[in-house]
Amino acid sequence: MAYRRLIYTRKFANLLLFLLFLPLLLGFWGINLRGLLVLASSLFALVGVAFFASWSLLSNITSSLILFVAFPLRIGDTIRIVDGDNSVEGEILDMGLFNVKIRTSQGGIVLYPNNLFLQKPVVKILKESPEEVFYPW
Repeated sequence: MAYRRLIYTRKFANLLLFLLFLPLLLGFWGINLRGLLVLASSLFALVGVAFFASWSLLSNITSSLILFVAFPLRIGDTIRIVDGDNSVEGEILDMGLFNVKIRTSQGGIVLYPNNLFLQKPVVKILKESPEEVFYPW
């Protein structure tokens, strides 16, 4: 799991460095940056409006970033999401951009949205010691 996290961190760092050095390189080549800045800001505004229009999508992406940075749970952990009659218990198979994939004890696969994952209490079931409760708030 730590290797996968390292890959994501490297990809993000490479993207950040590319975005930082791209304007310098374009300026060095004599390309007018003013037009590119107008285009980039227009595209940024368009993406912002699109995300605002689909609020749940933005909420899930933000939640995935929180889960990635806070790192309270890992792939392979056995958890119980306490949600009344809709409680889910199983092993975390994957933590993606929009949802957490959980294999239940019956062998079923549950895709639990990241924004709900942060709103509900999650019990991490430890194999050798008492249960540890993770409250996202």
